[in-house]
Amino acid sequence: MTLVELIIVMGLLALLMGIAAPRLSGFIGGRGLRDEARRFQGLTRYAANSAVSRSAPMILWLNSESGAYGLDIATGFEQDDWGPLQFQLSDGCRFEVDPSAADDKGQVEIRYEPDGNVDADSLTEVRIWRLDKEFITIRRETNGNEFENQ
Repeated sequence: MTLVELIIVMGLLALLMGIAAPRLSGFIGGRGLRDEARRFQGLTRYAANSAVSRSAPMILWLNSESGAYGLDIATGFEQDDWGPLQFQLSDGCRFEVDPSAADDKGQVEIRYEPDGNVDADSLTEVRIWRLDKEFITIRRETNGNEFENQ
């Protein structure tokens, strides 16, 4: 190979990488949004199972301002072997909830009763946004017990 051929091949590779890089970053970001939605849904299922196994109400909370969310046992039902769980949305992601359901700090709760059912007054829908460009809606199913992607 001559030096000219090598430079041409390197230039073509650089051009292809320049075209492919923005598309790959969108793919990776979209995957992060789906992963966040799956993690939140997994926590809803874990909350229902924990409420049944502990015979105690469980509170799944989320803060739309900070992007933090987690699971804790309801006040008055503390158990020695329980420790609260807390997660944080990845960078660029945020929660969107019904503003009337949130307190003054942006926090909302989903209460799971000891039988595993969601309290009727609990939050029914959560949106997880990524960079204000795309979102996934997680809504309580008509049976009122599970949250699924819509």
